[in-house]
Amino acid sequence: MENTAIQDFVIASLSGDANATQQAQLQEWLSASAHNRSLYEDIKRIWEMPVAVFNQEEGWDALMEQVRPVSRSWWWLKVAAVLIPLLMIYWFYHSTVPQWHTYIASGELKDSLLLPDGSRVYLKPGTVLNYNDLREVKLQNGEAFFKVVKNEKHTFLVRAGNATIKVLGTSFNVRRTPVCADVTVWDGKVSVEGKRFSVILTMGNMGIVDQYTGEVYKKEGNYEYRCGWANNELAFNNQSLKLVLDELSAHYHVQLKTADTTILNRKVTIRFNEMPLADALAILSETMDIHILTPVATEAATR
Repeated sequence: MENTAIQDFVIASLSGDANATQQAQLQEWLSASAHNRSLYEDIKRIWEMPVAVFNQEEGWDALMEQVRPVSRSWWWLKVAAVLIPLLMIYWFYHSTVPQWHTYIASGELKDSLLLPDGSRVYLKPGTVLNYNDLREVKLQNGEAFFKVVKNEKHTFLVRAGNATIKVLGTSFNVRRTPVCADVTVWDGKVSVEGKRFSVILTMGNMGIVDQYTGEVYKKEGNYEYRCGWANNELAFNNQSLKLVLDELSAHYHVQLKTADTTILNRKVTIRFNEMPLADALAILSETMDIHILTPVATEAATR
């Protein structure tokens, strides 16, 4: 709606001259948002202020002696002609410029944040991000897993240094370090842009953007396990036993080792869905034909 139209029906309403169409326009505008209602109350307070408030301004009395008295309604129309456009500019600016909010992840393991559009973000401790109401996020540092609500009309954007991630609705992980930002897709499709080029990632793929050059690289493979810290689903597809043990160690906050290091290069395809460490190790033991020992200080996997 044009600002001039808003100004017309607001002034008409406050002056008592609004017709049926203008009254309907006002009600529709007020119902549109709390911001509009707040602005209307501000304008109304100014409209209803006693004329004496302005008489206190320096030089006002002298000015009034030189002009012919006018009706209060006509005088306020002149004041409104100046004040309301200024308030409309203020309203237009604050309703179109996105307001950014900052969130710092707390907790020892992971934190979560519900964004205004209903998307959910899981964050590792110390991660800092900014977000607004327009499905835009800036990852300042750390690591975050995004479960994005699908909206075909509005792209979801994540910026992490030189990296820009664009999605409509999917789940993916973003980690930002001083040297690079990497993106791993859990499901759906993600576009990752650097300074000059972009790549499309699908489930399991990883994209890396150099924070110095802005170059973007695509790593095709099975990297879903990098999302396990957030969704508690560790999925490995033809990965080495060493990688599996390292990821389990990080996920369960223990140190897993093998007495026989010759088996570390053996490939594993396995999935752990929200289970205790003991159950995960039991499944791994059966799959790999290894025995599990649990020393006091560490968990150890040995042949």
